[in-house]
Parts: sequence; C-alpha cells; structure tokens
Amino acid sequence: MLKKMNRNGVLALDTAKVVMLLFLVIAILGVVGIFVAGVLRTTTENTETKVSGSIINETVTIPTDAGQALSVSALRNVVCTITTVYNDSTGIILNSPNYSVSACVITNLSSEYIDADWNVTYSYTYNNPYANDIVSNYSSGVTSFFNNTGTIFSILIVVVIIAAISLIILYVRRFGGEAGGNI
Repeated sequence: MLKKMNRNGVLALDTAKVVMLLFLVIAILGVVGIFVAGVLRTTTENTETKVSGSIINETVTIPTDAGQALSVSALRNVVCTITTVYNDSTGIILNSPNYSVSACVITNLSSEYIDADWNVTYSYTYNNPYANDIVSNYSSGVTSFFNNTGTIFSILIVVVIIAAISLIILYVRRFGGEAGGNI
C-alpha cells in the first residue's frame, strides 16, 4: 500500500523553487550571452571597415627616448604611419633613423634633436569604437539585472507569504467551515 505524503508546512515552497530555478536559467543565459557577445565583437573587429584619418603638423613636446604619445594613440587598434617629422625650431626634416613609432608613440632615437618640439604629420587607421559597445552594453545589462535581485527577492518573499496565507485560509475553510453554525 502506498503511503500518502505529508505536505504539512510546505506552504508554496514549490513556487519558490520554480522562481529560484528561473533565476538560475537567467544567470546561465546571461553568461552564455556574454560569451556570444565577445565572439561577436571579435568577428566584428575582423570584418569591420577601419576608419582612417590624417593629422598635419601635430606638435610633439620634446620627444625623449621614453616616447611621446600622439593624439590618436587612445583609439581602438590604431596604427600610425609617419609622413614627415620637422624640428620645430629649425624646420629641419628629421629622417626616419632619428625616430621610431610603435603603437602611435613616437620615440627620439637621436641625441641631436633634443632641444625643441617636433611637428609630426601622419596618417592613421583604427577600428570603429562602437564594436566595443556590444559587449559593454550586454554585460552592463546583466549586471544591472543582478543589482536588483534584492528587490526581486523581496517580491518573492511577499508572494510566498501571500501564498501561505491563502493556503491557510483555504484549509481553514475546508476543515473549519463544517463545524460552524448559521448566525
């Protein structure tokens, strides 16, 4: 003979279990979505059209062997191609053995041109900055969702309490209503 399961004290915990599983599924989908967005960003970077421009006579303050960043050095995946470099005080064109450029940072390789600023003319290309927004928007959306979990748990507790009160009223009516009389 099968025993009937005693469900006293359960009071809508099944609902709480379903909601917690829902949170777990949402969290897993959020993590998977972040990975997908990362791959999408990489794909976008590989296929996107690069943006290009040029700067004429940008003044670089007395470059040292430590290097000076050009004004576009903060752009995404920027590549600079130096056209000409002039000594600002004498107007002499500096040949490429006197300087080097790496990641849009110009470095003085000469001890001869250390007394004045340089004027640099160059072209540059960089990746569209909006490809990065794919990941940052997605991850900030997931983060802001989980910032509100305190509110969500508060609502969940209220729902469980209301369900518990409803079940108590249901059981009291079912079992207590038979003994009472009419007024």
